[in-house]
Amino acid sequence: MNSGRTRIIICILGLLAPLSACQQAPEVPEDAKLLYFGPVNHPDEIASMLPLDKDDPPRQVYIYDETTGKTVAVRTVDAGHRDLNYQWVSTHQYRVYFY
Repeated sequence: MNSGRTRIIICILGLLAPLSACQQAPEVPEDAKLLYFGPVNHPDEIASMLPLDKDDPPRQVYIYDETTGKTVAVRTVDAGHRDLNYQWVSTHQYRVYFY
């Protein structure tokens, strides 16, 4: 009787494990702020959103491709260098984090 319960628990855990993997956060620092979510039609869309002033230190931008489920780029930017130099795919959804 006890081995039947054990098998059921193992089966349930086996089914739930892949679901929990889907819920994991993107590979970005916990303190990073979500700056943008959606498709990117032109690179200047994101560069113009970066909250950088002239005297701010360099910051990092994490580009997470929602379609592939991966962080695809990490770029360092400052007030004088806002170009993310990334090849956006217009059919993909992105999350852009600022850290």
